[in-house]
Amino acid sequence: MKRQKKPRKDFNKEELLLSLERTVLSKERTVLAEITVLLGFMALGILVVRLFEDQSMLLFGFALVVFSIIAMFYLIYNFRKHAKELKKIEKTGSVKLPEFD
Repeated sequence: MKRQKKPRKDFNKEELLLSLERTVLSKERTVLAEITVLLGFMALGILVVRLFEDQSMLLFGFALVVFSIIAMFYLIYNFRKHAKELKKIEKTGSVKLPEFD
């Protein structure tokens, strides 16, 4: 059985800020990719509404469009919240992580 490594506690401020910046950039890239997928879902929903006359297909198309819009707002809200927290950490220069207490 392998022993788990203990977390490193000797970070300097520059390393920590660089890792936080990488975190922000990776989160931004992920959110943009998710929004691209949701735009595809929205386009599919609009296509289904325009092409099919059946009541169930219309409902499915509208559901796709509504789901995409709600999910996009949720993603943007979470990204802004996450970015605000990281900017606060960057401004104060202190991080409180439970594994380092």
